[in-house]
Amino acid sequence: NAQQPTLTVGAEPSPSPFVVSKVGSTYSSVSSTTGETFTGSVKSVVMNSVAALAGAGGGTVSFTAGIFDLGVDDHFELHGIANITFEGQGMGVTIIRNFSNLPSDTEPFDIVGASNITVRDLTVEAGGAFRSTSDALDFDNGRDSLIERVAVSVSRGCGIIFDGKGAGWAADGNVVRDCVITGIPSDGIELLASSGNLVEGCTITNVGGHGIQATKSSTTASQPNKPSSDNILRNNTIDNSGQDGINVNSGHRNRITGNTVTNSSNITSSRDGIRIGASDSIPCNDNIVDGNLATDNQATKTQSYGLNISSALCHRTVVGASAPNNFAGNRVGAIRDLASDTIYPPPVVV
Repeated sequence: NAQQPTLTVGAEPSPSPFVVSKVGSTYSSVSSTTGETFTGSVKSVVMNSVAALAGAGGGTVSFTAGIFDLGVDDHFELHGIANITFEGQGMGVTIIRNFSNLPSDTEPFDIVGASNITVRDLTVEAGGAFRSTSDALDFDNGRDSLIERVAVSVSRGCGIIFDGKGAGWAADGNVVRDCVITGIPSDGIELLASSGNLVEGCTITNVGGHGIQATKSSTTASQPNKPSSDNILRNNTIDNSGQDGINVNSGHRNRITGNTVTNSSNITSSRDGIRIGASDSIPCNDNIVDGNLATDNQATKTQSYGLNISSALCHRTVVGASAPNNFAGNRVGAIRDLASDTIYPPPVVV
């Protein structure tokens, strides 16, 4: 029998990328491939674009240069998405902005249950009354995502946070690279119950909390006392943190290497350049501190120690194994070590 011809129907083209721009007081998002267009508020056009991209398996939302103002009390709610990129034209060139005094979280990038998300080449300004849990970029249960060349100059809380404390949550395998965070009231970057992440090449200045913190969840969290472990914090520059420049709290196998930390503890007294500690009787084991400079060059010094291993529960911290640290010039001293089994290898002879 003669074989009947078959008709192959091509798949619908992906609408990626959507280009978001502002004309007058109206925002629009236009697909560069299909011409599909959304108009309205910046929130509506972005959320509609994300929905269209999600139906095609992912893609890019590209903001032109300019200010994209979410207005008062509004923010992007990006829940349960994957394989989406949000890109601007550069830090200080594309600005995503909102403002709120609400007693609720109003993060411009409110990302929950997402994976493989990229945010790059833009500035986030999240204004309003202080709220410790309302950050600029918040990844709850966010995995395998990338934030690069993003500036945060205004926030109600932290600059960037990855949070894995909720029931069934994991906030692991993320990368923050070449960010610039300044002048915010809380931590620059927080890894909360969040492991296997990389933070590198960021510049963090004049923040009210820690420059970078990797910390366990609280005793009352859905996953209580879940540690932040196996993170790499390298080649970051941190100046004038209100608390510690880098803080590890009850986490394991974190590697702190090649960072420059200066003039910490300018708000909260007796804090340090790098502090590794424990809380709620939960230990901190096998962390590595290599090749860092942590000093205080102010006329009136505030940074107590370059390195403070502040708990006897911090076991087998390795200090200076592959590259020496420089902890000279601090207010009290170079190193305070309350542990009994810290490892100080001899200098490497080349």
